[in-house]
Amino acid sequence: MNDSDGVPIDEGLNEVDATTERPIDKMMRSIPGAMTGAAMLGLAKGMGMHHEVEETSEIRELGEPDPDPDDPIEVTIDPLHPENTRIVFHVRPNAADDPSQS
Repeated sequence: MNDSDGVPIDEGLNEVDATTERPIDKMMRSIPGAMTGAAMLGLAKGMGMHHEVEETSEIRELGEPDPDPDDPIEVTIDPLHPENTRIVFHVRPNAADDPSQS
C-alpha cells in the first residue's frame, strides 16, 4: 500500500506486538529485581519521599430512595438548603415493654 505521495506504508507499524517486553518488566519479576525494588521503596520511606496512594471516592447525586416501611431511620437531605435536612427515628415498642402483650 502506498500513501498519496507514492511512498510505501508499512502496515506492521500499526500493530502492537504483545510479545515485546520492556527490560524493567523482566527485571522486576526476578528475585534480585524484587529485592532491589523493595530496598528502593524502603530507602524512599526512610528519607520521607514515599507517599501513600490516596483512595478517591466519587459522589453521585441520586434521587430519593424508595420508602421502606421496615427501615427505622428516615433521612431527607436538602442540598440547596442544608438547614432543612431532616432525620427521623421511628421507635417501635418491644414486646417485652408492652404490658398489653402479657
